[in-house]
Amino acid sequence: MFTSRIWFSFLLVILFCFSPSAYSQLTNVDVFIQAGAADAEALSEVYLAPFGKGFGANLNSGWANTAKTHGFLGFDITVMASAAVTPGSDKTFDLATLDLQHMRLSNPAGRSTTPTVIGSKDSGPSVDIFVENPFTGQDEIIDSFELPPGIDFSYVPSPMIQASVGFLMNTDIIIRYFPDTEIDKDIGKAGLFGFGLKHDLLQYVPGGGLLPIDLSLLVGWTSFEATAGLDVFVDPSDASNADLNSQEVELDADSFTLNFLLSKKFSLLTLFGSVGFENSSVNLRLNGNYPIKVIETNPGDPLFGQEVTEIITDPVDVSIDGANNLRASAGFQLSFVLLNVYGNYTFAEYPVANLGLSFGFR
Repeated sequence: MFTSRIWFSFLLVILFCFSPSAYSQLTNVDVFIQAGAADAEALSEVYLAPFGKGFGANLNSGWANTAKTHGFLGFDITVMASAAVTPGSDKTFDLATLDLQHMRLSNPAGRSTTPTVIGSKDSGPSVDIFVENPFTGQDEIIDSFELPPGIDFSYVPSPMIQASVGFLMNTDIIIRYFPDTEIDKDIGKAGLFGFGLKHDLLQYVPGGGLLPIDLSLLVGWTSFEATAGLDVFVDPSDASNADLNSQEVELDADSFTLNFLLSKKFSLLTLFGSVGFENSSVNLRLNGNYPIKVIETNPGDPLFGQEVTEIITDPVDVSIDGANNLRASAGFQLSFVLLNVYGNYTFAEYPVANLGLSFGFR
């Protein structure tokens, strides 16, 4: 459990950019709920899009630091850190481009751009939540607040640990694994599993074993899951009997990549590169019951036309697809007996830099 807590704490620190308040930015999407489920989903998707795209790109990186496969039962264990580089255009989004139903700028003449999760630490513009009063037929403002800030950090970092072992037919089996572990009821839990294969291609080329290069095909799939509790403020005057103790944010991510690898070894130095394809999807859900302010629309209710509290359940379920499709990377590896140090850079719409250490023998 102590090791799990260290790994998970490291994961949260890396993922949310070394800031004590950064982790709260993921759970800050609960403020969007005040605008109702439809608006909350639209806002959450664009606010978190840079994180989803960057995290998905990270999961598809770091699978290999050479095209050469292990001998039978040769192995290595690799620990790495990845950082996706987000484009500057993804630091903000424009409310005017969203078809929001119950939210509008408090100052219609003011700016309509607001930070995404990676944007400025300054809060966004003030917005009003409004609904039509069925008694008067007029829009009525029932809440106002500032849109949440970002973390002012243009990178989406994440760690990874994986093991690779040589098997039959010059094929490596690669495993990424962290058991689904609850670290703390206030922090949440996380789990990860990934599976990959790297297969030597030169064995099918006559005289391929004599060539001074290595060529292989790699496929890899990774799945990540995490949950964290939420505690949305409830007005003591709310008389609802709904269970408000099961609020949580749930994050799932899946990624797949296929690459052709080429490498050349020069004594202690190996240079390698790859070209390939990747895709990823990050899903965010807010589960549980959440109170929002609305206007009573039932003419038979004694509170008709007045502000009341309504409970909405599981209000947000968004999917963020990765930005990258085609990819190319280049890198190096330095070998010191059983220890290797490597780094590589992936060229794509969301570029990714990797730095890692591996221990093992071929």
